[in-house]
Amino acid sequence: MSGRLRPGLWLAVCLLALVGAGWAVGGPLHGVAGPVDQAAQAFFVDHRAAWPTVAMRAVTDLGSSALLIPVAVGAGLLWHRRTRSWWPLSLLVGAYTGAWVLQRAIKLLTQVPRPPSADAVGVFGGYAFPSGHATDAAAVYGMLGVLLTAALPRRPAKAAIWTVAVAMVGLVGLSRIYLGGHWLTDVLAGFAVGAAWSSALLVLTRHRAARSGPPSVAATP
Repeated sequence: MSGRLRPGLWLAVCLLALVGAGWAVGGPLHGVAGPVDQAAQAFFVDHRAAWPTVAMRAVTDLGSSALLIPVAVGAGLLWHRRTRSWWPLSLLVGAYTGAWVLQRAIKLLTQVPRPPSADAVGVFGGYAFPSGHATDAAAVYGMLGVLLTAALPRRPAKAAIWTVAVAMVGLVGLSRIYLGGHWLTDVLAGFAVGAAWSSALLVLTRHRAARSGPPSVAATP
């Protein structure tokens, strides 16, 4: 390998590192919520009101598979229609798929229980760590932000896109805590895993581009 990791091996190392990080961080939380988690949950439970609850129920859907999959596939197909490049679609679908697999694997490894159902607005099933909505949203909206900003020459437009992307991801995470489906640490871990996976995917893509010269991942739509 001439001192370099091959892309496939490098990707495997990244996946193992992310899953291991989930086990290391989530393991100590098994069955026990820390003081920060408890304080955050108590704050939102005590400050719930009618209209924010309605808004948060709508916002949380921004991180659902029912929305993220059409967003990833639709945006990728639009890029292909304009540029004849399949790279954006591959990156967006890869971002969602990898993030989904990672968060599911870490959930099974850590098996952290969710906050008490008595304090939740709605029904939440499965394990808590990391937040699947936060993980998937960070991966997809983060990748979409990278593609859009790479295609735009003006800095104000780039800043606006990143502001919207970060706000959407942040609101998804906030909604999960507000509704009582996750602890604060679940959401923060989700952000980290989603961003790490998208970053790894971009690094691998650029490494391959440098070696074989495929179309740019930032092809202008």
